[in-house]
Amino acid sequence: MNVHSIWLIFSAVLLILPAAGTTFANPAMKPLRIVFLGSSSTDGDTFPQLVRTALEDAGIRNVRAINAGVGGDVAEQLLARIERDVLTKKPTLVVVQSGVNDALQNVPKDRYERAMREIIGTLRKSGTEIVLLTPNIFAGAKEQDCQEGKAGYEAILHKLAGEHGLKIAEVNKLQRAAAIDGKAVVEADDVHPTYLGQRMIARAVLDAIGHAGAAVPERSRNAPLPGLVTSWRAREKGSTGPWITINLPEQVPVNQQWLDDLRGFAMSVSLTETLKPGTSIEATATIESDAAAKKIVTLGGDVLAVALNGTPVWKRAEFRGFHIGSQSIELELRVGEDEMLIESGPAFFVSVTDRPLDEE
Repeated sequence: MNVHSIWLIFSAVLLILPAAGTTFANPAMKPLRIVFLGSSSTDGDTFPQLVRTALEDAGIRNVRAINAGVGGDVAEQLLARIERDVLTKKPTLVVVQSGVNDALQNVPKDRYERAMREIIGTLRKSGTEIVLLTPNIFAGAKEQDCQEGKAGYEAILHKLAGEHGLKIAEVNKLQRAAAIDGKAVVEADDVHPTYLGQRMIARAVLDAIGHAGAAVPERSRNAPLPGLVTSWRAREKGSTGPWITINLPEQVPVNQQWLDDLRGFAMSVSLTETLKPGTSIEATATIESDAAAKKIVTLGGDVLAVALNGTPVWKRAEFRGFHIGSQSIELELRVGEDEMLIESGPAFFVSVTDRPLDEE
């Protein structure tokens, strides 16, 4: 074989190899399982679903956006639950959002760096790809109080990314430029991103994983999930008053638009107008089954307890996040009808399926 023939073969091989930064561009690959590890901005499940929708629109099929956000978490808390909430999901890619609550709580920089180093080390051992998000911007006095602290955490993230060859999603930079341009990036609470702010997080993630050409949709594409329990009656816990009917998915947008894409939640606009702030509710639904079988009950929102046919079967021991799938339990259903009763805050999600939703 002459040199010219060898060069032609080598050139053909190069043509079929993926270019740097396009690791996730092959539609024929096995399902892309992205776990989003973070705090409330992740827990609301807006930017993860925007990323999923954008990738699907770009031709990548079988994308799984798995939420591992817990509102209020600092980096040390992310580390403490990484095995349970991330590694058990067998991710292809993990997107890590940290630093916002560390800034709000003035976590010392050395503790933050130590936790982030351990998070990165643990994920690298599992063989997954990693993307680090720079912290969201705040507004008003919150931004003035925390800007210096967040800059310190951001510098640590850049240092660690450089040491380990990791991708950085420049969330802070995109949001700050938009805010300077007069765009509403932060909610009225001065902390959480607006829907536009969430779209910017999605934009930064897509850029970091080599999909700068993938458009961020105006809204994510969210059909109700399998097994959604759609018909409920609810009232204030302990009340003897009339039940309020809730049919899901709700059609009325919620007050905080960055939570508006939650699929099948009872955000309960009509219900919360009836209740005092902070009041817990009880809600009941009929679950029908063709045969006696074990089922997976997936929960989200503020669900505190579950009873089946008058018997308590689950009580929340710790807060694991607001997102769908933050908690799940296995229940044995009988033939015919089962009556489920939940105790919850004014927002809840319940589905009943044969398998966990992240396997659907």
